[in-house]
Amino acid sequence: EFDTKLRRLLLNALDRIEVNIRTKLIYNISLLYIDDPCWFVNRKYVVSKFANDFEEQVYASMRKNPIIQHHHANHPGIYAPAWKTIEFMTIGNIITLYDSLKELEAKDLVANAYGCSSAHTEVAFTVWTSLKVSSVYRLTFLLIADII
Repeated sequence: EFDTKLRRLLLNALDRIEVNIRTKLIYNISLLYIDDPCWFVNRKYVVSKFANDFEEQVYASMRKNPIIQHHHANHPGIYAPAWKTIEFMTIGNIITLYDSLKELEAKDLVANAYGCSSAHTEVAFTVWTSLKVSSVYRLTFLLIADII
């Protein structure tokens, strides 16, 4: 029973953390690239590998989502804007997106929202990505590292 309660408590906390990170990323970077609602696939802002793989690795499954389908039925363009698309990305996709940002300024906007610099965040991403642990653990380490 203890394990079950602890698991629920941790999953609830991780869910809140995920929503918070997603929100800060969408808000801060979308304001930086305000003229491009699909900045997350623009090779000017993200590395080519992320942009090239986005359709197959991320968006293909998202196209089945009723909100995304409604968007495409009513608006032109290959992708829905960042505030819709990133909302349905997995935390692993979001971590990869953050890591794929080209400009340090963009990364700093997100990191600064938590009172830290992107240099510190980059270390956490690099260490955990190289260990190939699950996205949830990478995210947890990232947040703990930034608080310390």
